[in-house]
Amino acid sequence: MSNLKSVIKKSKFFQYKKSIEIRSSKDERILRHGKKDAILAAIKNTNIIYKKNNTVEDRLHQIEKLFKVVTIDITFYGPFIYFLDDKNCIYSQNEIIDNIPFNYELFIENGLNQILDRQYKDKEVGKENIQTVRIVSEFIDRICDSLKHNTNNPFAQKSIEYFQGMKTSSAKDITDALQRILFWNQLLWQTGHKLVGLGRLDKILNRFYVEDGDEELINQFLNVLHNNYYYKSNAMLGDTGQVIILGGLEENGEYFCNKYTYMILESIMKMGTPDPKALLRVSDNMPVDLLDLACKSILTGCGSPLLSNDHKVIKSLMDFGYAPSDAYNYGVSACWEPLSIGNSLEQNNLFNIEFGRVINEFIVSENYDNCFTYDDLVKGYKTSLEKHIKNCLCLLDSIKWEKDPLLTLSVKNCMETNKEISEGGAVYNNYGLLSVGLSSAINSLLNIRKYVFLERKYSLNEIKQAVINDFDNSDEMKRDFEQKSYFGSLDDESIKLTQDIMDFTELCLKDYRNRLNGKVKFGLSSPAYVNTGKSVGATADGRKKYAPFATHISNEREYNPTDLMQFSGALDYGKFKGNGNVVDMIVSPALANSGKFVRFIKSAIKVGFYQSQFNIITYKQLVEAKMYPEKYPDLIVRVWGFSAYFRDVPEEYQDALIERARVAEAI
Repeated sequence: MSNLKSVIKKSKFFQYKKSIEIRSSKDERILRHGKKDAILAAIKNTNIIYKKNNTVEDRLHQIEKLFKVVTIDITFYGPFIYFLDDKNCIYSQNEIIDNIPFNYELFIENGLNQILDRQYKDKEVGKENIQTVRIVSEFIDRICDSLKHNTNNPFAQKSIEYFQGMKTSSAKDITDALQRILFWNQLLWQTGHKLVGLGRLDKILNRFYVEDGDEELINQFLNVLHNNYYYKSNAMLGDTGQVIILGGLEENGEYFCNKYTYMILESIMKMGTPDPKALLRVSDNMPVDLLDLACKSILTGCGSPLLSNDHKVIKSLMDFGYAPSDAYNYGVSACWEPLSIGNSLEQNNLFNIEFGRVINEFIVSENYDNCFTYDDLVKGYKTSLEKHIKNCLCLLDSIKWEKDPLLTLSVKNCMETNKEISEGGAVYNNYGLLSVGLSSAINSLLNIRKYVFLERKYSLNEIKQAVINDFDNSDEMKRDFEQKSYFGSLDDESIKLTQDIMDFTELCLKDYRNRLNGKVKFGLSSPAYVNTGKSVGATADGRKKYAPFATHISNEREYNPTDLMQFSGALDYGKFKGNGNVVDMIVSPALANSGKFVRFIKSAIKVGFYQSQFNIITYKQLVEAKMYPEKYPDLIVRVWGFSAYFRDVPEEYQDALIERARVAEAI
């Protein structure tokens, strides 16, 4: 079996490994012959359409062939149809531009022909857009032909009108608009894009009056998106990227929300599924009842919404160089990383700055031995960090993007610049880095400061040997190092050092420009806190080798929610530091009281956290759910930037959540 996996990984089938495995798991051959036979059969039944070169012409030809063979499944979900054919796929030679919300609004406000009317047809991109529209229009015609054979379904005729209207006019009503979103959403998934977000859905729908029955339409729409949960999951079940952004400050200082904001949030809460997920843009002048509803939703344990503080996020985006109108209209990538909707190529989840790895490698290096003061120590760490960051930037330079006519059609600036999106046609072509292990780096440096330079309890070499030997025969030192977590506390030195390291990281990044002349930003959050830890030795915060790092912005030893929020609010996230900075909390039953929790969030918004997410769970629940998963089939947890069923979460992530919950309840 391992040889088969190796063959798949080295082959062109690897891009569709997940869909192949999902289909094979449903195959009756598993019962008769075993998994290997089922996977081989699934591979045999997978049609991958190749191309010779990475040109727009070749990509369009690929997509055209795909749309001619895709199986059209006219199954109605209420008034909607939505289908994904995982047996017919296209192969990509380079990296696909994904992990961004699509510009659905463009195709709700316009028919395809209306978009072309405004094209400069003598430009190369204009000619490519004409080809793209022709291919999509022919696919729409295929769908309409299939609908004509469903005369017994009461929605069939209306659906034909909706699909034909996609070519000629703006959306007529909310059902039309939602079907257009579903159509373009499925086109992106079908063509290999992953982690496709839903954008500012309440604002997209704002032009339509709310009528009786619209709440049920929203429920059906969200359920349709959830139907392909397993197929859409990326790194882990639940990691779909289907983020719906709600609410938000306007340029005039007013807070935008409407009836759809409430309806969508209520629907997600009532569904009780981990996907789609919501991100609510919060402000200290937002309606009280909307914040109450958000807190009520969080306290159900559904994992939504993540809270994004507009006062901090918008400022950081403008500091980075976004136009005010784009900063105020921001969306996010698959988890939380801010970007401009409809104007950008922005890829914000490319690599990790590994602060924790750097502190380990620095302590065991010769440079560490040359430190005679605490200032030497910090300077030496920064020198190692700078080398690490330069390596990250080299990796960014190696990326080649796949031509993408569908996204090019949706980005207006591509026509004006006459550049395809993969060539820099968007307004913003920035990259984003994540980061992991800053907590371990800060705690390690401040532990050495205390125990070597202030109290003189240990020597630098004793700490070095303890780290090299994974604290074997150094139990007292390990206990000392574990006594206090500076990171996430209101300790002045911790806040000062954290900001210093953040500012230094920014200094290392500020002059970088990628091949498309875009900049790079970073943030203090990452999904890699478990996997990165697996390859990093011990650190001087008492962490053993290969153990997980702390989750995002958290204090997992001295759990104090108020202090943690104040710590987060004390940091400056301006300029290059705005690529998602999430306070991650396990909320204990003592705090999970509706009135108390709402007051806590109101205070936290004023304090100035950047973003925050919550797990409403008890230690006992998690332990029992791991031991007896059949008793907790619907238990949802927040993993990194998404929610998932606890039963589907890998054991190491389950264990990390269990330990965090134990600490949260013990303090």
